[in-house]
Amino acid sequence: MDTKANKNLRRFSRTAATFAAVASSVVLINGSIAQTSESDKRKYPSLTIDGFNYTDVAIDYFSVDGSGGGLLLVSTETSGGGGGACCFRLYPLIALKSPIEIKWSRYINGKYRWCRKTVMMTGPIPDDPTDLGVHFMPDGNIVVQASHWFPDIKLALKRFNAAKRKESGNVIHDEEVATCSDTQ
Repeated sequence: MDTKANKNLRRFSRTAATFAAVASSVVLINGSIAQTSESDKRKYPSLTIDGFNYTDVAIDYFSVDGSGGGLLLVSTETSGGGGGACCFRLYPLIALKSPIEIKWSRYINGKYRWCRKTVMMTGPIPDDPTDLGVHFMPDGNIVVQASHWFPDIKLALKRFNAAKRKESGNVIHDEEVATCSDTQ
């Protein structure tokens, strides 16, 4: 025999299951809610984030719109300094018009310094993008570009070691081009 409590529990379970199904297919795009289906996942691919550090000092951590990119050593003539991390959802129709927030930190003078900068993706976007290249340039600019397969290195530079470009006289432009502080 069904009691009122059992009926309410079943009703709640169905409501919770429906909510969970809807919530799992909803993502936020610049503060707006958008629904994604399986076919949308092909239209809106999830790209591997690949970091490239052409600056003079290693980057201890970076992220793209909140998705972690990881550690970026100083690049070499054949390597960008980092590996791939998951993931950045690409919405091709708005990608070149939507700001992207890049955050990063460096360990300098015995403390972490956190910086953030909003940039725009550069085009064109390939038909079948798989990766998002985030290039920290020597002058402090950050270039973000989608590619099919692993992005090409933009600058082939020599380095002193994995942590710094030169033995001495390394320059960091973070404070000139971004908002930086001692806290995350």
